[in-house]
Amino acid sequence: MEDKICVDVFIPSVNKNYDIVLSPELYTKEAAEYIFKAIGEYESFGAEPQGLILCDRSKKCILNGELPLSKCGVNNGSRLMVV
Repeated sequence: MEDKICVDVFIPSVNKNYDIVLSPELYTKEAAEYIFKAIGEYESFGAEPQGLILCDRSKKCILNGELPLSKCGVNNGSRLMVV
């Protein structure tokens, strides 16, 4: 298993994509919060990361927040979205 994975993340509120490096063992709920905070340093969100959902854009599904990214099939090059 890989130590880190690079994913493409789309943030609808700013209509931008970002490449983010994550641990595949990070739970999807934690990954959504991490992504929100990391991108928030570049963008002015004006909100706290509460109730965020991580979606797989290729599979068009919501990822289970109680599972690690690796168990949800997220790997290098996965296309995700945080809402």
